[in-house]
Amino acid sequence: MPLAIELAAARCRSMTAAQIADRLDDRFRLLTRGSRTALPRHQTLRAVVDWSWDLLADAERVMLRRLAVFPGGATLEAAGAVCDPGGTLGDPVDLVAALVDKSLLVEDDGRYRMLETIRAYGLERLDECGETAQLRRRHATWFLALAERLEPTLRTAEQLKALAVLSAEHDNLHGALRRAIADEDADLAVQFVLVLGWYWWMRGHRVEGAGLAVAALALDGPTDPDARAMACGVAAVNGFDGIGETTQVNAWFQEAFRYQGRQPMFRLFKAVSMLFRNGSTDETLEHIGVLTRDPDPWLASLGELLYCHAEMNIGIPYDAAARRFAKSLAGFQEIGERWGMAASMQSLAEVLARRGEFAAAVEHLEESLRLFGELGTAEDRSAAEVRLAQLHELLGHPERAERVLAGARRTALQVGLPEGIAFVDYVYAERALRAGRLDEARRQFNDAAAILAGAHASAQMLAAVQGGLAVVRALEGAPGDGRTMAAVALEHARSAFDGPVAGAVLEDAAEVVLLDGDPALAVTLLTAAEKIRGGPDHTRPHLATLASAASAALTAAERAAAVARGRATTIETAADLL
Repeated sequence: MPLAIELAAARCRSMTAAQIADRLDDRFRLLTRGSRTALPRHQTLRAVVDWSWDLLADAERVMLRRLAVFPGGATLEAAGAVCDPGGTLGDPVDLVAALVDKSLLVEDDGRYRMLETIRAYGLERLDECGETAQLRRRHATWFLALAERLEPTLRTAEQLKALAVLSAEHDNLHGALRRAIADEDADLAVQFVLVLGWYWWMRGHRVEGAGLAVAALALDGPTDPDARAMACGVAAVNGFDGIGETTQVNAWFQEAFRYQGRQPMFRLFKAVSMLFRNGSTDETLEHIGVLTRDPDPWLASLGELLYCHAEMNIGIPYDAAARRFAKSLAGFQEIGERWGMAASMQSLAEVLARRGEFAAAVEHLEESLRLFGELGTAEDRSAAEVRLAQLHELLGHPERAERVLAGARRTALQVGLPEGIAFVDYVYAERALRAGRLDEARRQFNDAAAILAGAHASAQMLAAVQGGLAVVRALEGAPGDGRTMAAVALEHARSAFDGPVAGAVLEDAAEVVLLDGDPALAVTLLTAAEKIRGGPDHTRPHLATLASAASAALTAAERAAAVARGRATTIETAADLL
């Protein structure tokens, strides 16, 4: 490092900092011409590394250049298997130890890494010997086998051990996949997508994984049809969050249905695809119902979770939802699978929150976040943190709520999903709205809308933000505009087949029409919201005041008629009310 600094400093006399930065990738060309009084071996970075190389024994040179094929460092086991599968070089322990002693490798908790300068040099030497293609193939084959061996354990109690290994090898796994994509090796790339899909999902690499899947599955070339079909299935699951582009996700699901093998995970794709594409239809519920009886206990538990979410979209009563989510949780607990436990607890917390059991909901959310933390996933944390902040606010702990919500923003920014960032802005906007800070609310809602406009946003988020803006517009004295905006929000909710979101939008619309002088319609909309959602939402305390004001403006007969009309409303007919 001191030499590199000296050589870079010498360049500062003839190049700007920007010019140096532009050339850093070619460090051997850049870092030359040091002090003219230094020995020749100290005048260039290459000369220094050449000098170190010349001091190595033949077997050490072979091991060093071959280790350069590992972008993420290597364990002793991997080093031996990839660099010297025949054992002709000698004991890998001795060779690696010698390279560590010579400062050409760095030991880090059982892993051995090179500085990038040394690795770049090693890759050049590997290429000179004509070994690059062979070593890359060995490297890819070894890590593909590792991922294949660990993939089934990701859905068991042993998942943390498997995730720890895969995470430690993340750069090697993704490096091999990226190389397969660059080499247009469709078969190898597809196999990597297949074995890494659930790692991406559970570890929270859905954005990166979906992007790699897009590139891998776009390659032409022969592949095993069943492997490609299953790879399309796991790509589609990651694509929900990773790319959010419904056309691509649907296309992947359609290709997944060509699978002809006996892999149990295939049974998940049909149910998830139907829920994603068609919503909670009778046919969808029938397919998910089959999954709840699957002989694979993980799939059966996930089936319970999916089935209850599908039922909540069509207004299942809260008590029934709580029982089914509890059944899903029990199934995952018996297996010891943390992602399923966390997802079930988060879902159960949502039901408890809507019933007004805020303290119990907080307990479930905190345990859910603890489990997500064990898994190391950030992509699932943000929404849970947002809801936790809202519950702390409802429990009368505003400072704690602010702290948790600020953490949710950091999580969302870390993950980088536009929808997650927009969701945090939406919640800040709602807080400002209910506190009467209209300018702030409008700004935050508009910030969320701007983020969503540049992304493949879900209909649910579009509906929520548009509903909030409708209320702001009505409070600013333009209820007619607010009514139009609420109708747009409701159409977004309907297209998402999402009963809870539709319920929230109907409540926003009720606030708008009451400001527009139509208390009867406000009562109808509030009644329809409860019916479509499955019950009242106690996390929105302003609704009690809204309902009282609307009812007080009506006679008993008018109120009864308005309620009857609301009870007859479905998510499909709700837009007709506006």
